[in-house]
Amino acid sequence: MIFLNLFIILVLVIIQLAFLPHFAVFGYGPPFFLAVVLSFLLVSRRNEAFLYGCLGFLLLDWFSPDLRFGGQTIAIIAILLLTQLLLEKYLAVIPFIWAMLFYFCTGVIFYLLLMIFANAYSWQFIIGPLYLLILAPIFYLVYKRFITLEEKIEV
Repeated sequence: MIFLNLFIILVLVIIQLAFLPHFAVFGYGPPFFLAVVLSFLLVSRRNEAFLYGCLGFLLLDWFSPDLRFGGQTIAIIAILLLTQLLLEKYLAVIPFIWAMLFYFCTGVIFYLLLMIFANAYSWQFIIGPLYLLILAPIFYLVYKRFITLEEKIEV
C-alpha cells in the first residue's frame, strides 16, 4: 500500500508542476496538491494527510525555484498540526459550508507563511486561497463519497 501512495504522490506532484502552471493567475497556479492534503484531513485520514503533505511538499520544494528548500514543507506541517488539533478537539464531522471556509482559511495561512518564508509580500497571495475555494466543492464531495473514514476501515 505504501508503494501505491508513493506512486500517487509522484503523479500528483507531476500534475502540480507540469500541467497546473498553465492556469496561473498573477503567477499563482491552482494549489491542487494542497487541496488533496486538506481533503484527507477532512475525512479523518490524518496519516495519509501527513504522508502526502510531507513527501509531496518536499518534492515540490525540491523543484521550486522560488523559495528556499523546505519552505513549503514547513508551512504544510505547521498547517497539518494546527488543523489536526482543531479538528480533533472541536469538529468531528464538518458540514459543507464549514469545509469551504476551512479550505479558504488554511489556504490563506499557507500562502501567508510562504510569503513570510520568501520575504516577498504582495496582495496577490489571495489568489491561491481563491483557487482553493473554487476547487473545494469538487474535492470535498469526491472525498466524502469515495474515501472512507479510518474508523470504518478498522472496525
